[in-house]
Amino acid sequence: MQGGIGGAQHGLVVNSQNKIWNTSTLAWEAATGSLTGGASVSVSNFPANQAVSGTVTANPTQYAEKVQVETNYIYWAEAAVGSLQASSVWRVRRISTADPYTTTWADGNTNFDNAANNLTALSYS
Repeated sequence: MQGGIGGAQHGLVVNSQNKIWNTSTLAWEAATGSLTGGASVSVSNFPANQAVSGTVTANPTQYAEKVQVETNYIYWAEAAVGSLQASSVWRVRRISTADPYTTTWADGNTNFDNAANNLTALSYS
């Protein structure tokens, strides 16, 4: 399930280690399910069976990641492996933990131009 498949409409986040973020327990769990047809994944343990569609690439780019969990949000930053947290080379998103789950981006874009040393201080839209 590598490739950054995500289904924001269901609050599903899959990381590159085949784990899913369970918004009920606020913990990473091993993902179980199957990949079919090269573009659709079915995750069978979150929190009920849900099909999530997305693009799967054969050689996905690997990023360094920083995940920070707060009461109402999950902050997810990614950058090239070896990047310093204080460098403005991170792409940062904020995922709400309330239903409906929403994702907003630091500076309102997906550019790799933010520092990751204080994720909660960034401006999201």
